[in-house]
Formats: sequence, structure tokens, C-alpha cells
Amino acid sequence: MIGSRFTQFTPEEDKRTVFEKLLDLFLEIMVYTSGDGETFEWMEQIDREHKITTPDYTLEDFRRDLERQAFVLPTADGKGTELGPKSERLIRQKALDQIFGVLKKIKRVGIILNT
Repeated sequence: MIGSRFTQFTPEEDKRTVFEKLLDLFLEIMVYTSGDGETFEWMEQIDREHKITTPDYTLEDFRRDLERQAFVLPTADGKGTELGPKSERLIRQKALDQIFGVLKKIKRVGIILNT
């Protein structure tokens, strides 16, 4: 049989927990905003549009879990929070995954980079 057979796209069910989904969003926003103080405002807006949280797990629950699991730590003056080593490590890992993912795609397609 020659040709292609097309079927309707059905996305995989996202089996991540609400915390995992919010953590990915949080880290992405932190990178995008360079960690400015508006991260949770952005998250609230995105949550309103995409309904990531549930009545059982809110953004406030997420914020407490970030602190409890040391993804964020209190600042020296105690007036705010800053990224903890866990978050920094995840951000670096995601960046490397993106870079090497692109390089794998380039290699797979056979594109040669002239340097």
C-alpha cells in the first residue's frame, strides 16, 4: 500500500500532578521574567485562563509546597523569597535538555552546521 493514512490527533493524557504542572510553569516564568516579583501574578492569570489548579489544590497550596520542599527560600531580610538550589538546578537541566534536544533534531535531519 502506497501513501499515508491519517487519523485524528488525540493528545496524551497529562498524568502529571497539579504540583508538577505548576512547577513547570513556575520555572518557565522565572526564566522568562528573570525572577522578578510578578511570577505569581503571571501564574494567577495563566491559571484563570487554563484552569490548572483545582479546588483541592490552589496556588496558595503550591506556594507553600515550594517553600516546604525548598524550591524557594526566604530572602536574607525575611521579606520575600528567592530561588533555592533545587529550582536553579531544574532550570539549568531544562535549558540543557532544550539545547541538546535541538542538536539531536539537527543531527537527525542531517543539517550540517558550518563553524
